[in-house]
Amino acid sequence: MNGNTRSVADLLYRLEQELSRLGLWSETPPDATALASQQPFCHDTMPFHTWLQWVFIPRIRQLLESGSPLPDSCAIAPMAELMCAETGVDGHALIATLQAIDACISGSPIDPDNQGS
Repeated sequence: MNGNTRSVADLLYRLEQELSRLGLWSETPPDATALASQQPFCHDTMPFHTWLQWVFIPRIRQLLESGSPLPDSCAIAPMAELMCAETGVDGHALIATLQAIDACISGSPIDPDNQGS
């Protein structure tokens, strides 16, 4: 596992922890119809945090485990900003984690002061 791959894996773990801390982690997966959505972020069938848990995290983890290349770019933090604004969730650490994931996947430098905890 190279440094970038390890960083993404560590950030996915941090994302899981943050979703759990916010009470946004679910033990029950969405139904197959919701998962089959063709819309970005499955926005027509599930909340954004559900998409993160059941679509984004597993897909990126699968790429990491198989040694497949990660996407060339990633920009999901703005969706988290929108979700937090709409729902009133204090998502500072969630957004910071997603910004770090976006930067790591996109090959941008990560600001260590903006990674959340």
